[in-house]
Amino acid sequence: MQRLRDLVDELLHAQVKAKLFGGDHAPKLGRHVLVERIGAGAMGTVFAAYDPRLDRKVAVKVLRSGAEAARVLTEARALAKLAHPNVVTVYDAEELDGLVYIAMELVPGVSLRTWIGAHKDWRDIVRVMRQAGAGIAAAHAGGLVHRDIKPDNILVGEDRARVVDFGLAAPRADDDGTSAGTPFYMAPEVLAGGAATEASDQFSFAVTLYEALYGQRPHGPLAPSASGDEPTLPASAGTPTRTDLIANLRMAAATAASSRPPSSTVPAWLHAIVARGLAAAPTARFASMADLVAALSRDRRRTRNIAIVAGALVLSGAFGAMIYRSQSHGASCDGGPARIAAVWTDALRIRVRDALGKTRWAPQTLAALDDHAEQWKLSYRRVCEATRSGEQSSALLDLRMRCLDRALDRLGALAGALGGSALEPSARVAAPGAIAELPSADECERLSDPAELALPSDREQRERVTAAEHELARGWAAFALARYKDARAIVDQAQTALADVAAPRVRAELLALSSTIEARIGDAAVARARLDEALVAAADAKAPELELDVWSRRLRNELFGGDPAKVIELAVFARAAAKRAGRQGADIDGVVAQALRNAGRLAEARDLLDRALATTDPLRPDQRALLEMNRGSIDLAIGDSTAAFVLFQRAYDRVLSALGDHHPDLAIYLDKLAAAKRARGKLREALQLHTRSIELRVAAFGNDDRAVATGLLYSAQTKLEAGDVEGARHDLDEAKTIRQKAFGAASPRVGELVAAQGELATATGDHERALALYEEAATLDPRLELSARRFAAGATIDLATIPPLAPNELISIERAAALAARVELLQRANHADDARTLAAALRTHYKPDRDPALAAAIASALVAAGDRAGAAGILAKTAAALGNEPTRTALRVFTQLAHASDAQAVAAARAAIALHQAMPALDRPDYDGLWALSKGK
Repeated sequence: MQRLRDLVDELLHAQVKAKLFGGDHAPKLGRHVLVERIGAGAMGTVFAAYDPRLDRKVAVKVLRSGAEAARVLTEARALAKLAHPNVVTVYDAEELDGLVYIAMELVPGVSLRTWIGAHKDWRDIVRVMRQAGAGIAAAHAGGLVHRDIKPDNILVGEDRARVVDFGLAAPRADDDGTSAGTPFYMAPEVLAGGAATEASDQFSFAVTLYEALYGQRPHGPLAPSASGDEPTLPASAGTPTRTDLIANLRMAAATAASSRPPSSTVPAWLHAIVARGLAAAPTARFASMADLVAALSRDRRRTRNIAIVAGALVLSGAFGAMIYRSQSHGASCDGGPARIAAVWTDALRIRVRDALGKTRWAPQTLAALDDHAEQWKLSYRRVCEATRSGEQSSALLDLRMRCLDRALDRLGALAGALGGSALEPSARVAAPGAIAELPSADECERLSDPAELALPSDREQRERVTAAEHELARGWAAFALARYKDARAIVDQAQTALADVAAPRVRAELLALSSTIEARIGDAAVARARLDEALVAAADAKAPELELDVWSRRLRNELFGGDPAKVIELAVFARAAAKRAGRQGADIDGVVAQALRNAGRLAEARDLLDRALATTDPLRPDQRALLEMNRGSIDLAIGDSTAAFVLFQRAYDRVLSALGDHHPDLAIYLDKLAAAKRARGKLREALQLHTRSIELRVAAFGNDDRAVATGLLYSAQTKLEAGDVEGARHDLDEAKTIRQKAFGAASPRVGELVAAQGELATATGDHERALALYEEAATLDPRLELSARRFAAGATIDLATIPPLAPNELISIERAAALAARVELLQRANHADDARTLAAALRTHYKPDRDPALAAAIASALVAAGDRAGAAGILAKTAAALGNEPTRTALRVFTQLAHASDAQAVAAARAAIALHQAMPALDRPDYDGLWALSKGK
């Protein structure tokens, strides 16, 4: 970037001048005085600098590209809120003169790459890497992904290790995927084009730890570079391609899992930790970075001594475990591959591949099944070897092996369902999500209560229970692939066969699945009753994890049934179940947050989602993506579309990494990204995202699917904002036809489309039709909040229908519009003091960085209360920040400014007229007045 090169040249010239002539010639970046250039890398240049305001030395990193300025700045500012001793402190992040720069702590010390040259003892390496890992784990808890962990980004000082450069190595949509980090340290899934995640950070950390311990990366020895910078693969290896690296990494993962380098003094327990972090399958790694750090922190000598004492006390139990192992699982613990090979056969894999057909996500779907199989084998070995080493009793061996048997049965049922016959389109679409929901085999390694999976002592009953479990796996696979009627038949038959057997665990699982099926295609009341039965059975089974899962289903049942108050009421019981299961309840918090948002309690919903995203609970990528999307939706609702876009992008990246770039599940995230663009006036970019969303939906489901209707609704909203009335009308009419056919003409799902048609009628000046449509929408879906829209269309609104502003209330744009209407209603009712008080309270919610629609709503309240000067100040700042594209919001801002500000009336009126001319299909109620103002009259 030329501006960065100019800055470097300016610094060099300043240093020369200072030496020749003396004096202070140092260049500045913002308030920071640049002292010297101390480093440069792929992402930018680092300067030592002085901050005169705070009187301290700092490091200033100037990025080479501002293409992702919004994301980099947002993540840097988020990192600035993270106070952790093992993360370099970020003081400030700004964009100035086309440059994005980050001011941070100036750390004395050397890079890990330099440090390990003089520190070969594995204990010192573990100490330093444990500190770095703690910093990475803390950042993950705050929702930040590093993307480029390597020895150069870990600084080792005299006091402690620190991690630098979080979030700077971001992927671009138009590259080959290798920009998300340094290729030799990247996880296979990122090299394959997926997004960087906490799991890929863990892989990069494991590569770094391996290199520190063994002096080479797991996928090959290092050759020192001539410059002394980052080593490379040996010259004889040639230049490795991305495909080469992926293959090498997968091979290295398998090699690391089986053996460590010869003549190494690194203990076996430490190598096992590194090998797990290097697993090719993300699900086979540690559940979180915090878990990896905990493993590194464990005192192995104390564990070994306890194991020796315990072995002496329970010798007979250990002998029993040895017999179990030798009889059932092979003395060498090598039985896992054969067990997997009997279920996930080469022939079945070919059938699944053929059944998935030419879907663009088929390769990743097959790879995900392969990854689950690999994880199962690893867990099988670890469970078996834990008994050999004396770390677990024979009772725990039995428990965990039974858990692994159930996980293998579930994997086999899904693979069999995928490869058993030709897949219908809905099953092909559902396949990646079904695989993501497979139970993770490593959870079996943490089970500790034999009662959870206890079987009846009677042999005949025991066989009936295991048969029912097999049917449960088949029923779940059918449901997961959207074969709901098949699933219902399988589950009903299994419940009948188990009617007189005391098996509360399996009964609870069958009831939970049955209720979910009923909620989808049957009677909601029956579904609720079966969930209540499942709760009792789960409690009888003493299975806290299962009980938590049933509570989660129970809350979702109430949420989708339209009763947020019930969700909030039951939340205390669900959280108690989470506590019994040893979880923080992130999944529960996510559901309750949705209920709170539906009830208008945005601040509480936001706080719950923040807590859920900071959880240590194990979350699948799709679960975390959903939490991030919902959290971003709150930011979008309150007018902070910049923060919302970052969260939407992060969620999109997770789903993209899991499903590939052609799966229809990406569509909702594309529409969310588009909504954030629309809020900032970037309508062309938003429409491109909508087009992509609709294309994905149509390709997967056809033109008439209800998913397509959702995409058309979002597209219509953006087109209306652009003044494309006919385009918006076409999309809304088509979406309405699809939903009426799918749900029925009287369905609440049709209500929001009718309300959108009312908004379109208002925009074109047909207020009578708009009011009729709003009335119809409210009849279809009484939950819709339409007060502000009806008021804008000229309806007579009862003041009591718009609740007053509550203390500390977090207001949405829609709520701000309703409160502005309340101000005007108070004025009409001769409550001028109350109107001014409410308008003044609304003004405190204005922030310059929020969306223009929020500013326009607050300004209208100020005008209604008689505060034209206050409104003019807000509108002038808002108008100055607007983009160049014609939008309805921009038209409203300039029209309001023309009437509120005497000084800017002429310019604002001319801008409003130009916008009217650019969007001629919109209503022009005040055109003559604007024309007069534009002439200075």
